[in-house]
This record gives sequence, structure tokens and C-alpha cells, in this order.
Amino acid sequence: MIENEKVTDINVYFVSTTYGISFNTNGGTINSGNVETYNKGEGATLPTDVTREGYTFDGWYDNEGLTGEVVTSISTTETEAKAYWAKWTPNKYTITFDANGYGTAPDSQSVVYGNTITKPENLSAEGYIFAGWFKEKSCENEWDFDKDTIKEDTVIYTKWIEFGEKEIATDVKKDEKVTGSKSHKSYRRFCRVYTVR
Repeated sequence: MIENEKVTDINVYFVSTTYGISFNTNGGTINSGNVETYNKGEGATLPTDVTREGYTFDGWYDNEGLTGEVVTSISTTETEAKAYWAKWTPNKYTITFDANGYGTAPDSQSVVYGNTITKPENLSAEGYIFAGWFKEKSCENEWDFDKDTIKEDTVIYTKWIEFGEKEIATDVKKDEKVTGSKSHKSYRRFCRVYTVR
């Protein structure tokens, strides 16, 4: 045994190298799973909970031109900062025309989110006048084919005005002077109206 033997402790430190990650969502939102960095030798998984109103998420790409393969993760062998761009496909929605009880409705249309609708030809029905296309069955708000855009599956309704007239009686009262007092006599008054459907 060697006397006065000196033992030296050696401490070994491993330094983890960290790289940044940036995401260009192109109008979308990362709702969960966002990662801003990854460590050398560990890699990372890219977020998949990404949404944008009226669009379907089609994955991350490593170039602004959105070419090549979709990237879903960073491998453990990667050793540099990363940037990714989101690709989106606009949704298509079905536009249905409801003839509201008369005439023959035109065919439905498939319209991309945010676009306007092609105005169909005016309808016709025996005994009725076509009065436009409206946003609800009760025909309160007319559809503007130049300005109104599509954000979901939509039904557009026809408004009709019926030909012809009919009389509706309404009661009215008229004062008639009587000595020392007043009395009322009832009368029937008729007015002509168009029936609107």
C-alpha cells in the first residue's frame, strides 16, 4: 500500500445545446402543443392542434413556398434552429335554395369559404310574383349576392307575392250625436290587400 496516496475527484458536466423553433401560422392559431425550443439529441414533436376559421390545416412545411414533405417532428440528430410554415386549404360549403313552397328551386352550389354566391335565375310559379332571395324562411332580410359571403352551409329562401286581391272587413266606429248624449254606431269598412308568402 502506498502511503500518502492522493485521490482526485473528477466531475464531468454535460452541456445541452438548445435550438430555437419558430412557427409561421399564416393566419391560424396554435391552440396547444406549442414548442419554442428543442435540445440536441432530443428532438421535438410539432403541434397539431392548429386552427383557422373556414380552413383545414394541412401540416407544417420547412419553407415558405410550402413545397416538399409535411414535417411532423424534429429528429434527435438535428442541430440547428428551425422555422416552419402552416399550409391551409379553404373549406367548401353547400348553398341550398329553398323555393318556399312554390316553383322549382335551382340546384345547390358548392362555394369556398369567404366567397360570394352566384345569383340564380328568378323563379316563377303560377299565381305568384317572385320577390327575391332571403336569409330566412320568414323573408325578413334579403340576400345581397354582391356583398354577402359564405362562412358555413347555408339555405336561402324565395319570397313570393300572391296575385289577386281579397277583401278584409274591419270594424270602425263613428260618433252620432243624440240629444243630451252620444252614442256609437258600428260600420264595416273593406280594404284590398295582397297576400305575401
